[in-house]
Amino acid sequence: MAKFYAAYGALTGVFVTIAVAADYAQRHRTFFVLLDVILVAYLCLFNSWFRNRLIGWTNALAEFEKRK
Repeated sequence: MAKFYAAYGALTGVFVTIAVAADYAQRHRTFFVLLDVILVAYLCLFNSWFRNRLIGWTNALAEFEKRK
């Protein structure tokens, strides 16, 4: 679960930063921030396909680290 929470935190930070910094979302920043947080939470914590992808990516990164 720590991997999922870490991915959730990192992706939420990236998408919220983009939503806040974008000028086109000036009037609707709260909506876009909430939308991003909800979508990333769904993907990282509830969607089994994406969770399996996260596990695959972390395992691939761990193998890459071991080779170096």
